[in-house]
Amino acid sequence: MVRPIDTSLEQRLPLSTDVALQRRFMVVKEPLPGNVRYGLLLEVVDKLAEEVALRHARRTDPQAYVVMAAIEKVALRTPGDVNRDIELKARLNWVGKSSMEVGIRVEQPGSAPTHMASCYFTMVARVGEGDEARSVAVEPLEYLEAIDASRRDKARRAYELATIRAEELAPNRPVIVRVNRINFLQPVRIGDKLRLVSRVVYTGRTSVTVKVTIERISWDRVTRALCNTCVFTFVNVDERMRAQPVETVYPTTYAEDARYLEVYRWHQRLKARRAAGQGHGTRRERPYAQWPTPMPEP
Repeated sequence: MVRPIDTSLEQRLPLSTDVALQRRFMVVKEPLPGNVRYGLLLEVVDKLAEEVALRHARRTDPQAYVVMAAIEKVALRTPGDVNRDIELKARLNWVGKSSMEVGIRVEQPGSAPTHMASCYFTMVARVGEGDEARSVAVEPLEYLEAIDASRRDKARRAYELATIRAEELAPNRPVIVRVNRINFLQPVRIGDKLRLVSRVVYTGRTSVTVKVTIERISWDRVTRALCNTCVFTFVNVDERMRAQPVETVYPTTYAEDARYLEVYRWHQRLKARRAAGQGHGTRRERPYAQWPTPMPEP
């Protein structure tokens, strides 16, 4: 039987020594905290999750491949430093019949190591092509304790579009604190065109939540279908990474109200779970790096 630890896979991004790689991961060429292209990092994390799931799926069937079912959560813990290496540590946390949850921990090693992010992906093992494609059972895990490039490009583009939208309301600087969810509803076929739409769906005192929908349009323009929904939360920060107020956005239509309530209730549930460990200081009195799992305030 395979244990979760047996599925472990690690990757290191040598930003401290590879100048070309460091420049790729910089948002702006200035010594700012949190100056890391998280959209590009999401691509790297996505590919690593795919590799972990694929290695396990092929223990059962050498012809198997894996598809993304959902990015369950990407929680940003500490702002990244583009001058330090980034380590990604991935492994399977859970295996169902054909589905697998991959957990990835993103760290920056050193004398004072920091935990940048925690990521959770759900992958499904498949075999066959076209109409013959089907899910395939994979080998279960033994728990000793209690228990496509196109896809990565879509996630990156959705993140970058959400960042542009957040900048309209964050007068200082929007920094991402959470990928609330990325749902994969339909595959995209070769030749399809993609239409991305971003909307601000919720604002807190210092936070902006943006929803990006991706619609695929077939090459013959006969089929139009929603293939992805992505929700990202940003916090407006100053040069010292302290949260600053943002302008309030109010829903004006039934559809906007429904989207607002969905995200508002999600934040309220998260706030209730975190309330016991929040402490007495307010978020605006503490720098970003000292926050618990970031959560916008209503």
